[in-house]
Amino acid sequence: MATSTPTAQKPVSGNKGNDNGPVGGLYSKIATGGLGLWISAVVVLGLSAGVISKTPPGPLRSAASYNLAVSALEFYLAFGSITKPVSPTNARPPAWFIVILAFTTMMWAAAFPLMFVMRSNRDTYEVVNLDKRVVVSRQRTLIDIPYSIFIIYQWCCVCQLFLGKFTPEEIRQAYEKRTIQAK
Repeated sequence: MATSTPTAQKPVSGNKGNDNGPVGGLYSKIATGGLGLWISAVVVLGLSAGVISKTPPGPLRSAASYNLAVSALEFYLAFGSITKPVSPTNARPPAWFIVILAFTTMMWAAAFPLMFVMRSNRDTYEVVNLDKRVVVSRQRTLIDIPYSIFIIYQWCCVCQLFLGKFTPEEIRQAYEKRTIQAK
């Protein structure tokens, strides 16, 4: 007859060695969202620069300039997504991360509709190829959709960290693992 001795069970997941726990998993998701934001910022930099270089002065060029500035700033702010819990006993992210995420959300909340509104200069007839510029603007707005999804994804993870009930062991494990990776 088999004896029932307690053994440590490994988590059931597709990844071998995935011992992040629920808190570490949420911080990994936040970092993944940050990577998505960074990639989107790089693409938006290029598209905005293209619009600026091919458009005469006007509202569209101003909107593209704002988007260029926002994406250049986000290029650096996205690295703030690599974070860890505040302490070994508190699963919440640091206050500076919440400030960066709120700032990013406000910047892109203004940038996203701006390209929809200013996607063409109807009153300007100096543009040689109007259709090409509109296509670039549509590509830019298509980039904003995943960008918005990444921001919402990060906010959902942050809300789960604030509202979730985690054991002290799960929080400590995520804090220590993130500390080791940061070194």
